[in-house]
Formats: sequence, structure tokens, C-alpha cells
Amino acid sequence: MPLRDVIRIAYGLQSYQMDGWPGWLSSEFFDIQAKASGATTEEARRAMLRALLQSRFKFEAHMYTRRGNSYELTLAGKDRKIGPALKLSTADCTALRRNLPPNPQPPAPNAPLIVCGIRDLPGRVFALGVPLDSLAATLGNILGRPVIDRTELAGNFDLDLHYTPDPMPAPSALPPGSASIDPNGPPMLTALREQLGLTLVARTRPLELLAIDHADRPSPN
Repeated sequence: MPLRDVIRIAYGLQSYQMDGWPGWLSSEFFDIQAKASGATTEEARRAMLRALLQSRFKFEAHMYTRRGNSYELTLAGKDRKIGPALKLSTADCTALRRNLPPNPQPPAPNAPLIVCGIRDLPGRVFALGVPLDSLAATLGNILGRPVIDRTELAGNFDLDLHYTPDPMPAPSALPPGSASIDPNGPPMLTALREQLGLTLVARTRPLELLAIDHADRPSPN
């Protein structure tokens, strides 16, 4: 994967929280193989990944705050009804995870989710058994700015959102096996309202950003 995504994972960031990176961080791809000495937490794995970045890429960065554009995800109608493509989930996520094979393979694009989660494909977002703050985070990645869940809807949901991206991605940019995108479909905001009964309200808020101070290409193993 590109180093930009490795950095994002290591610091637990969304893509819009990264500022001032050299172009090669997005255009050059790396394989990283590393193994912990025992069981670890997610935060411990991120800390080890940050140490790897500092050691192999001489990576340096700092966090800072500035005001920027964001959205709030809210219910579109005063009656607070949700749309036809959004429903409370009845999935037993614990049982689904327990029944996974030892080394499950990633499902093909557009394949039904076999365990609770959310998937973002060009022109489609679908999920099984997720809270709406997971949808908000996914929308933030698509739109390039923070999206905060203000729906006050509790519980886990299933959803299937179809929209036409702007701009339309080139066919070569789509994952193999992806369904075609309707060029005449609704834009994101219209799709959210009509399919999920949700809308986005523009706001400004303080944003936490990671400024990249230094990164070198790694030396060979």
C-alpha cells in the first residue's frame, strides 16, 4: 500500500487529517512484514508501526489544530423517519465472527458482507450491523472532511447506499469485479436523503491535522 495509508493507520487518522506530504507517499507502494512477540492491543500495534516508520523512513510529524469545514449527519425529515435502504440490524455479529473460518479471504467487490462491517466502493456504501458513527466516518473519507453523527439513532444498522461519484472514477480505478456505476444516478446528498432518510449540514469546527515534517525512502533490507 502507499506509505500515506500506512501513516494514516499508524496514527489512527482519516485521510483528510494529513497535511503537507510529498507526492511519493501516495504514488509509491510498499510491502511491510512485521510480527509482534505476543498478543497486542490496537493502540500497541499502532505504536509499533509508528516506531517502524521512524526507524525505516526517518518519519517525523506533529499534530496541530485549525478550523475547517465539516458536516453533521442528521435526519432529513422532521418526522425522523429513516429511509428504505436503512434499517435496524438483526445480525448477531458475535456469532458471525465466531463462525468465520480460521483464515478468511477478503470477499469480492459487491459481495454480501459475511460479518458485521461497512464497505466503501466507488458509487456504493453498504454495511451490516454497524452504528451510524461508522457511516459518518466512511462518508468523511469519501467527502474529504469530517462528518459527525448527530442523528441520535442508537443501535446497529444495515444499509445500502448507491450514488454517482463526482467526478466519475475511470474504469481502471475500480476494483476488479466491481459493479458498473450508473452515470445518471443521484449525487451523494440526494442519495442520502432519498435512500437513507439522512442529510448533511455544513459546519466549521476545529480539526486535528497531522503535518508531515520529514520522510525518506527506506534503505533496502
